[in-house]
Amino acid sequence: MTIGATIRQLRQEQDITQEQLAEALGITSRAVSQWETDRTAPDISQLPALANFFDVTTDHLLGVDIYKRNESINSILDYNQTHFGAVGDMDGSIEYLTEKLREYPTSHELIRELVGSIYSKYFQSGQEFDEEDKKQKAAEILELCDKGVRYAGKNISAIGGFYQIMVYLNSYLGNIEKSQELAQSMPPIPCSGQMLYSRTLKGKDATEQHQYLLLNMMWFACHEIKRICADEDYTLEEKASIYEMGEKLINLIVGDEPVFYNDTLSEMCHPLMWVYKELGQADKALDAFERCIGYAEGFENRPAVGRYKPCWLNLATDEREYTTKHDTKSAYEECMDTIERSGFFEAFKGNERFERLMEKLKGKIGK
Repeated sequence: MTIGATIRQLRQEQDITQEQLAEALGITSRAVSQWETDRTAPDISQLPALANFFDVTTDHLLGVDIYKRNESINSILDYNQTHFGAVGDMDGSIEYLTEKLREYPTSHELIRELVGSIYSKYFQSGQEFDEEDKKQKAAEILELCDKGVRYAGKNISAIGGFYQIMVYLNSYLGNIEKSQELAQSMPPIPCSGQMLYSRTLKGKDATEQHQYLLLNMMWFACHEIKRICADEDYTLEEKASIYEMGEKLINLIVGDEPVFYNDTLSEMCHPLMWVYKELGQADKALDAFERCIGYAEGFENRPAVGRYKPCWLNLATDEREYTTKHDTKSAYEECMDTIERSGFFEAFKGNERFERLMEKLKGKIGK
C-alpha cells in the first residue's frame, strides 16, 4: 500500500475530512488530495506530524514490513497470555500492554487485550474497589473501546468484542439508552462466526470444530444460568435447583474428568454451598463444599494438554497455558473466600465433617 493510500485509509477510518487534515497540518486540502491519489507525497519533515495526528508510527505510514508488525503483535499477545493471563496477574498485564501500545498505538488487538485485563481486574476478579474508582475505570475502558472500534476497520469480530464490553459498562454506569443502542446495533444473527465456520468444513475438521463449539455453548449456558439466578424473585429452593442444573450440565457434557472446566463447576458450586447453608440443609451444604475442594484440586492440577473422555469430545483438547484467570489467587483460596463470606464458620462450628474439610483445604493452601 502506498503512503497516499495509507493516509486515505486512516483518514476514512477516523472519519476525518481532507479539509480537517489539511487545517491540522497547515496545508491546503488540494495537497492532501494529491497525496491520496499518489500525484505527490508528503515531505519527509511532515511525516512525524502526520503520524502524531493519526496516532500511528511513521513506519505504519510508510508501510514498513506489515508482516513483521503483525508477527510482533501476535508475539506480544502470546507473551501476555502465558506470563500474565494464565496466572491471573492483571496488574502485570495492564502495565505490559500499556507499554506495548506505545509501540503499536493503532493495534486494535492490543487495545482489546488491555481492555480485557482492566475489565477483568475491576469487574470480574471479585476484589473490592471504591465505587468511584470503578466508575473512573469504566470510563477509561469505554474510551479505549471507542479507539479500538475506530482502528478495527471492517473487522466485525473485533468490533463485536468492543461493543460487548461497552454494553456492559454503559449499563453499569446507568447509561441504559446507550447500552440498548449499542446492543441493538449489533447484527441480529442467531449464530456466531464459529458456528458458520464449522459449516464450511468436512470430515474430522468439521467434527473437531463442532466439538469446540459444544464446549463454548456449555460455557455460555453456565454464565446465563448465573445471570438467571441473580433474579431476587427466585426462592432459595429454586436457586438451588438452578445451580444444580448447571453443575449437572457440565458433568453431562465433559464427563467425569472436566479437565479445564473445573473452574466453571466451581462457579456453580460456590453459590450452591451458601444456598444450602441458608436453607439449613447441612449435609447438602457440606457435600457442595467437598465438591468445591475437588474442583479446586482438579483445576490446580490440570495437565499441560488435556483431552476429554466422552466420544462426542474425542477431538477437542485444551492447553494449560491458555487458561485465563482474573487474579492471582489459587482455586483453593477462592474456595476459602467463599467459606469465609458465606458464614460457614458460624453455621458449622463444632461439626466434625466441616472441620475435616477445613483442615484439608488449609493443607492445600498451606495455612
